[in-house]
Amino acid sequence: MSESLRNERLAIHGGEPVRRERMPPRRALGDEEVRMIQEVISYYRENDVDPGYQGPFEKLYTDAFVAMMGGGYADAVATGTSSLFIALAALDLRSAGFADHRSGIDQRDHPQRPQAAAV
Repeated sequence: MSESLRNERLAIHGGEPVRRERMPPRRALGDEEVRMIQEVISYYRENDVDPGYQGPFEKLYTDAFVAMMGGGYADAVATGTSSLFIALAALDLRSAGFADHRSGIDQRDHPQRPQAAAV
């Protein structure tokens, strides 16, 4: 790292700001997204129910996603962690012999070793 970079202070600590103007907003939600959100809220209010899992809008979303991907299967989940668990379960690694379900150890990488003799 150059000497000049090491001596520069962040703007938050009194250094020179990189930008003079604020970054423009991303506008992550466009008019179509706002319209769909309003449609979902109206649907649940008109039917006097709370939104749940596996509802009609989730089905619309997953069907559109599958079509965009050119086929396959999709399911919406609430978190990235949940998606990882589902992806691993879909691979069915245990039945393929990749892991010992009792110990979680991959038997191909860790073959059974003889027990050490007691001394």
